[in-house]
Amino acid sequence: MSGSAATGMAWEANWLNDSIFFTYIEAVKKIVHDIPFSKRVWKKIKVSSFRFRDPHPDYYADLIVEGWPGNFRLDRKNTPDKFRIDKNGRVLNQESLTAVLTGKLENNNATQEVSFQVDYPANGEFVVYITELRDEEPTPQLRVMVDGKKILQKDLLPLTSENYYPVMYNQYYSVDIPKGTHIITVSNSGGGRIVTSFELKNYLLKNGPDLEIRGIQAEDYILIWLKNQKFTVLHEMVNIPSPPQADGILELEDVTDGIWLVEWINTLDAGVIKTEWMEGSDGKLRLSTPAVRESVAVRLQKY
Repeated sequence: MSGSAATGMAWEANWLNDSIFFTYIEAVKKIVHDIPFSKRVWKKIKVSSFRFRDPHPDYYADLIVEGWPGNFRLDRKNTPDKFRIDKNGRVLNQESLTAVLTGKLENNNATQEVSFQVDYPANGEFVVYITELRDEEPTPQLRVMVDGKKILQKDLLPLTSENYYPVMYNQYYSVDIPKGTHIITVSNSGGGRIVTSFELKNYLLKNGPDLEIRGIQAEDYILIWLKNQKFTVLHEMVNIPSPPQADGILELEDVTDGIWLVEWINTLDAGVIKTEWMEGSDGKLRLSTPAVRESVAVRLQKY
């Protein structure tokens, strides 16, 4: 649905032997079965509006920001002093944002800190997730500065919990952020190396379900993916549940007029949620989205 040539699922052989893989592939198969991808001209869907089915006040949703922990070399020449995060949640120059912060005691032209320029529309929080301690000695130390003032400083000591695997740390720390524009700097002021992710709470103004929407369409097919923003490995590893997003009304434009068969599929268990017929007219089509706790895909075919 994102325009890639394949899914984003892992391909390593040890994971392919896991039974859950076949469930996910079953869901993919149900969505793409018999679709003539190479014989159509595809474009991104156009969403004119997405709102709750029942009356619901506007609210502020959270934004997850992740850098790159490895896999390829960052473009450090164009790394800004501050990564600006706009009101729509876009992180400018995110391709240069590293997730790895190396301590000042170990620093050798590596990234010791990262700064964000933010603009909170309401009082909120800034959450720092420490997903890994890649080196525990000397002790890493998390420091969070807001507008030049130290708000948080904490040694990241090895955990004492049972079955603790040193690399996978999976702890998070939150600081309050008042409404307005601020500079937030996160650093490893100790030693070793830490891997980070971030979340800005109460940052995005919303009037519909907090779902990521991706989709492609042709004259006679439309494929859409609706993903709960909180349904991530990050939240699962720190035991933060993904609350379900309520039923909504998704309005598409630039759609071929006529009768469409609409099939809704749960991407986790490949179960069919519902099948229905919808009619598009004047280039528009209105879909009633189900409640989504994790991830749902929808396949539309014109008849």
